[in-house]
Amino acid sequence: MGAATQIYDRLHELYPGKTSAQLWGMIGVTEDLGMDDFGPAETFTLADAHTVEQWAAAKGLADAAIIGAVGFVLFVGLGTWVMAADAPLRYAGKAAQAVRNRVLRKREPIAGLPERLVEQRDLIRSVLGQQWWQATLLSAGRLGFDYLCLLFSVRAVGAHPRPSLVLLAYAVAGIIGLVPITPGGLGIVEASLSGLLVLAGLDGAQAVLATLAYRLASYWLPLMSGPFAYALFKRRYRDPRVPPALAAGTAPT
Repeated sequence: MGAATQIYDRLHELYPGKTSAQLWGMIGVTEDLGMDDFGPAETFTLADAHTVEQWAAAKGLADAAIIGAVGFVLFVGLGTWVMAADAPLRYAGKAAQAVRNRVLRKREPIAGLPERLVEQRDLIRSVLGQQWWQATLLSAGRLGFDYLCLLFSVRAVGAHPRPSLVLLAYAVAGIIGLVPITPGGLGIVEASLSGLLVLAGLDGAQAVLATLAYRLASYWLPLMSGPFAYALFKRRYRDPRVPPALAAGTAPT
């Protein structure tokens, strides 16, 4: 491990423009079990191999923390921008509208998408009130913890791919899950995520097991809490409030 760290330091001097993840990705560590030329003091055992494996995994988890922190900041910044300004929604609406009308030329072109996006944003902001920034933070936190859930599921099956590849698999599977083929992307997400994890470096069994563990924690367990949440909701809001004007018998204006 000391030799690998020295190589890292040397590579950092040679390639100052590369990130830490890129530099560690250029280094491979191979250990030989048994006694080397220096005698018993330099004997490498299976316990030492486990120590080296944990050290290498720690490097990957550090990279994952950096990726997660950067992603969290970007998501919060983008969410705040969208909630506070009209420009990003108008630009996105114009681009989506132009692409849709260009691709589907035989259909009637749509218009006014930017304005509708702004109207829906204003509706959401009015419902959230002054707490919209808290909703943005919670949404970003949910995505971050969801990605960490997948990463820890991958680690739990004994695989140690680059966290950036796991993040890419997570993002692509999330986009695929948005396609309304099955409710909640059921089956589609599992199949696509397993294949993407194989491309990230896992073998087939590890990819399937990690995907099932991740979906169990992120999808099925919260789904099981749904009936209890519904019962509590019905209990709390079983008597809807009547507007004062209607309660007094006057017609609303």
